[in-house]
Parts: sequence; C-alpha cells; structure tokens
Amino acid sequence: MVSLSSVPRDSFTRASETKKRSQFISEEKATYLEKIGALEGRIATLTTERQDAAEEISKIQESHQSLQQQFDAVDAEKQDVLGRLTAAERREEQLRKDSEVLSERGQTYNNRAPGGGSYHQPSRHS
Repeated sequence: MVSLSSVPRDSFTRASETKKRSQFISEEKATYLEKIGALEGRIATLTTERQDAAEEISKIQESHQSLQQQFDAVDAEKQDVLGRLTAAERREEQLRKDSEVLSERGQTYNNRAPGGGSYHQPSRHS
C-alpha cells in the first residue's frame, strides 16, 4: 500500500483540478442540454404557430377570392344597370325632344286655324 505521504502533492492537485474540470464540464453540458431542450420546445411551438398561421392565411385567401368573385358579380351588375340607365336617359331625352317638336307643330297648326281654334281640314264638298 502506498502511503499518502509518498504521493507527490502535485498529483493530488492535478487530480482535484481534473475532477473539478470534469464536474464543470458536466454542469456546462447539462446547462447546454437544458437550453437545447428549451430551444427544441420553442421550435416545436413556433412550428405549430407557423402551421396555424398558414391555415389562417389559406382561409383568408379563400375568403378574399370569394369576396372578389362577389365584387366582380356586383360590379358587372352595376355596369349593366348603368348601361340600362344611360339608355333610358337617352330615350327620355329623345322623348322630350319629340314632345317639344310635337308641341311646336301643334302650336303651328293652332295658329293657322281660323279664329285661333283647332285646325280642321277643309271639307271637300265645296
């Protein structure tokens, strides 16, 4: 058996330092493993959130497309109604002009009639 007094002091110091380093490395490793575990958990959470966001985006895009189709249909109907309204306004304007012409002709006929009355065609019996 070796007596402790026969082992050089430096060997104890080195063994103690090696044990301390080994313990420090183990603690550091445990800390890093814990951080890695936390990061992996965060990655899993972010992945789930990203998938949820992608699904929401897809739903929003579908809703947007549906709304765009509805808007296009309403816009087409609006254009149709505006076209019919414009045509009706043109017909109304033409009718107004025709009415004015007819009124002027009526005034002309009334002014030609004897005594300012209604114009009658002369009889052919004379």
